[in-house]
Amino acid sequence: MTTVRDVIERDLSQEIQSVVKVAETARLAIDLREYVLTDQLATEFAKVLDAIVTSARPADSGTGRVGIWVSGFFGSGKSHFAKVLGHLVADTQTDAGSARALFERHLQRGQTWDDRVAALLQEATSYNLTAQLIPFDITAFQAGPTENVGHIFLRAFQRQLGLSSLAAFAECEMELKAAGKYDAFLELYASKAKKPWARDRDLGLASPQFAACLAELLPDRYPTPEIAHQSLDLALSQFEVLTIDQVVTRMVRWLDDSGAGTKSRRILF
Repeated sequence: MTTVRDVIERDLSQEIQSVVKVAETARLAIDLREYVLTDQLATEFAKVLDAIVTSARPADSGTGRVGIWVSGFFGSGKSHFAKVLGHLVADTQTDAGSARALFERHLQRGQTWDDRVAALLQEATSYNLTAQLIPFDITAFQAGPTENVGHIFLRAFQRQLGLSSLAAFAECEMELKAAGKYDAFLELYASKAKKPWARDRDLGLASPQFAACLAELLPDRYPTPEIAHQSLDLALSQFEVLTIDQVVTRMVRWLDDSGAGTKSRRILF
């Protein structure tokens, strides 16, 4: 006897998600394999990908700023669309293959917008277009209704990189990484504080122990623990007045310092 399980391609043992969470990646391969690509969605994917891929074309140096607004009724699939789109731009790798390879299986050759999406994905691959993807729920990072949106984005960016949510600490962590001393720092901090850095990294009270580690590992920049502590205190106080331009400058610096600061590399929120 033929059963429903026999005629449906989907694995019925997999729980159906009633709500798609943009930041969740454990089910990404399933999300990509089971995405239902309608003609309208193909049209929208093509519109957004065209703007992003255009910004990576060598001849289009003036299109470096890309912002997309996705709107729709409750339950219309905005989060699902944004999640899939982000991973297509980043070409996230999964156990079942890359995001682009999994998504391309949905494209119907001969359909105008499907063909356009396929061409844009191929162009993105040709340009080595990738992205550091920062998926996050803005309400979880917002400290207050009047907070500068740049601060929220910066905290989300730092947390995605596994850094402190305090900008002053995170910048020093990036300095340690650039110097190849981050692993040594983790060991040194644990020995001084008697607990791992991951437990203290979001606490301003950790500044004295953090400063002592900076002075020991980066003596040219921080000659003494006192100087390191003063530097951290100053940076912590200045964070409140950071402008969006200064936030962007910090992110661009990260791209440069990480060796990823090429025209085809993006930070995508």
